Amino acid sequence: MSTSIYTTGPAESSNDYASSNNVTIALAHNKLLTKTIYTSGEKAYDNAYYYKFFNRNVHSLGDLLELVRVLLARPQCCLIRGVCKDDSVSKQRRLFHGDDATIIEQPQNWFALDIDGYGNSSGCLKDDTKSVLLALGLNDTEAFAIPSAGYLRKPGIRIRLFLWNSNKVSCASLKKHFTPLKSVVDLALFHPIQPIYPSRPIFCGSTDPCKELVAWVSGQK
Repeated sequence: MSTSIYTTGPAESSNDYASSNNVTIALAHNKLLTKTIYTSGEKAYDNAYYYKFFNRNVHSLGDLLELVRVLLARPQCCLIRGVCKDDSVSKQRRLFHGDDATIIEQPQNWFALDIDGYGNSSGCLKDDTKSVLLALGLNDTEAFAIPSAGYLRKPGIRIRLFLWNSNKVSCASLKKHFTPLKSVVDLALFHPIQPIYPSRPIFCGSTDPCKELVAWVSGQK
């Protein structure tokens, strides 16, 4: 996969959401959806209001991994778990309620977890991923993780974790399930229009401390 994420074809824009496992790629208009890191501090994500949406189908956690690998180097892109109603429109906002809604919810097999400062980092992305899975009661579960903007720069384990559930599940169900584990997981991610940021920060005057950008953990699906 490469620049093909920016094209839209009939097979990719099908309205038959019921049979698909959708990932929506949101391309912000002239905005950076990642932090910029300076030696003196950091600049937060830009406030993006308008996007070009691309609906994409995935059939496995491996498919999702290949997509995320591409987006690591695309600072204007993020992922959304909801489905764009019409991804042929070139400029839209992330709206979920009312007649003007642009995003609808469709239960998906895949989901992402935002781990923002749990425990102590080992400095090894794969080991930290296993530690988080164990804390969530998901040890021996197939998953992959990418470092968040603060990983190895701030205390604790700061990663984004991606998993594949055996049945399609809604955001509300995910939030209910993980609420008892809110000391580990950021519950704000469980909304159909909530951005999931995969791209690496932009480092100015320093180098990226993360040499390992993806960690795959084998296990039961």
